[in-house]
Amino acid sequence: NYDILILEDRISDKNKKLLHNMVSGLSNFDLRFFDINTFAEIKKVHTRAHFSPATYARLFIPALFEQQEKVIFIDADTVVRHDLADLLDISLGNHLVAAVKDIVMECFVHTDTPSDAVTGSRPARRYLTEYLGLSTAEGYFQAGLMVFNLSLMRHEGIFEKLMAKMQLKPYWFLDQDIMNFVFQGRIHYLPLRWNVFHGNNDMDSFFPKLPFGTYMDYLDARSNPYIVHFAGTNKPWIDPSVDFSDMYWESLRGTPWYEQCQSLTQKKFRKMKGNIKLLSKELVFRNAVKQALGGLLPPGTNRRRNIARMYLKFISMFKKL
Repeated sequence: NYDILILEDRISDKNKKLLHNMVSGLSNFDLRFFDINTFAEIKKVHTRAHFSPATYARLFIPALFEQQEKVIFIDADTVVRHDLADLLDISLGNHLVAAVKDIVMECFVHTDTPSDAVTGSRPARRYLTEYLGLSTAEGYFQAGLMVFNLSLMRHEGIFEKLMAKMQLKPYWFLDQDIMNFVFQGRIHYLPLRWNVFHGNNDMDSFFPKLPFGTYMDYLDARSNPYIVHFAGTNKPWIDPSVDFSDMYWESLRGTPWYEQCQSLTQKKFRKMKGNIKLLSKELVFRNAVKQALGGLLPPGTNRRRNIARMYLKFISMFKKL
């Protein structure tokens, strides 16, 4: 039996009715909606890039579900290809959550990538340990797929701890950082195939920077993903050329929105081409700077970190103009 609660932000009544119609003839499905704007706390939260305040709704799950022992959370930008019931069969024991390790953050740590300007443009490892407060930079999980151990969370007052951390200061990866801090040391790690990042059109340059073992595990998970996660800015409903977009369109084909989304995607893709040209110019400029100053600013030095911090602030100011 699948009891589905959609955490929604202004979904139209028409689309709600269409979603209900999709499961109306299935006796083992129940579908409900919850308006996340009920949470007054998320109206003043820090956001950046493509993230919206809606991402913080995940923090309220322990307060939303007062009777369930477990609940599975899945991001909206995913395609599910395996029966989710298997996740509820996992014994969590004293773990607060089950999730997949975040290979993007692992790569950021491995390559000394700086955090955003609001959090001080710190190298990823220092951001996680000094600013966020993790005991180690390893083990950071990706929050697009989680199994919450609700009975244990209620017993230990975890919701209050999440709220306290949220109100403390801004974070690089928002609510995902908050959960990594509160749940640290009590995470049951799932195989990578349960949350396979689609690559964001960066397979050739980004992922080979991962530690070799992680890279091999990622490639294996990509060969048979249980859940494909279209995290990042490149979405298949905007850019049909991204990895795994065929799975998205195949899943959408059996829904009432297929033709509508096809038309919208064509319009968005034409508009996006201009943004891609700007981004390409920025990447060319960034690579040129790295090559020109590589000898003067070796990786890992304070000089390189300070220049990277100044560059990020400049780009951030430029994009606001």
